[in-house]
Amino acid sequence: MGDGFISGSLYHPGSAQSGSSKIRTFDSGATRDTDTGKHDYEGFLSPLVIKRFAEYMTSHRHQADGKLRDSDNWQKGIPKKEYIKSLFRHFMDLWLGHRATEQTPFIKDKMEEALCGILFNAQGYLHEVLKEEVELQSGPACGCMPPDSDSSSGSAIGYVGSRVFTYDVKVGGSDPDEVPF
Repeated sequence: MGDGFISGSLYHPGSAQSGSSKIRTFDSGATRDTDTGKHDYEGFLSPLVIKRFAEYMTSHRHQADGKLRDSDNWQKGIPKKEYIKSLFRHFMDLWLGHRATEQTPFIKDKMEEALCGILFNAQGYLHEVLKEEVELQSGPACGCMPPDSDSSSGSAIGYVGSRVFTYDVKVGGSDPDEVPF
């Protein structure tokens, strides 16, 4: 996002990320705190899947009117009912592909498209659910604590249940209506 908007990360209070006394020492002599309790994003995600999903998303950026939509256009907000309807259509394609036989072949590309469509719609639905949680806990949009009033930037914190969102904030963005998520 541009200046004036919020980028954030999640952490869980009490995890190693928030201050552990255990230290790892590497062969080089470098030291670092332990990774116990920290999210292992690299281990949780498949680069093959992420690459194929990016190809899918890139191919769907082209609109019927010939314009190219921003890659994060979906984050502006799509109603959950639209996500669930589309998710079911993609699931039906996946199911048909899964049940395909020699008599009713189903091409590999169509199966991958269905899986990517499911990923997109599940991610979009979850994005909307998480935005609602933030709004319920903290108020509209991001509802974060603003930076000190006498500075043009700072940190802000938002809470969702036991999760804590931390943000770097620059005041004075060009589009006050843009949602920071």
